[in-house]
Amino acid sequence: MKLIEKIHHTFAEQTRPKLMLIPEQMAAHEVDDVAQMLNRSWREINGHDLEKHFEFINWLMPEAFCYFIPAILAVSVAENSPDLIVVHSLINLLDRSDDPANWDNFFIKRFRLLNRAECVVIQEWIVWLSSCENISISQHALGRALDVLEVLKTQSNS
Repeated sequence: MKLIEKIHHTFAEQTRPKLMLIPEQMAAHEVDDVAQMLNRSWREINGHDLEKHFEFINWLMPEAFCYFIPAILAVSVAENSPDLIVVHSLINLLDRSDDPANWDNFFIKRFRLLNRAECVVIQEWIVWLSSCENISISQHALGRALDVLEVLKTQSNS
């Protein structure tokens, strides 16, 4: 199965959450900007959307964050766009110590919601990123992200 198919298959069970944003932390213009992304399914988002609204993942409730992760993975692969700003943002979130004692609440509340299969697919996506010629993310950052996902897999309930 190709990576794009694995992404769609693995994240097929992700359901659209009712509560999407952390509104108390957002300015009005940010809510309007992010709302454009939230009105669609993750399957309807394209690279232009992700590039224009790259900060949207920072304002999502944990369940919504997990719901939109496959959009980032699928679009970057389908459009061969490993250097989207939102790709960098996602890797930056994962580029941390592999010791859970050092993880902050923002990270824990979101990434611990992922199941084992979703972590595996994200790892495969990172391997794909590392093979891309036109990527400006360091191999060290990608390696640390892989290590963090390995820890998340062992802590997953499913």
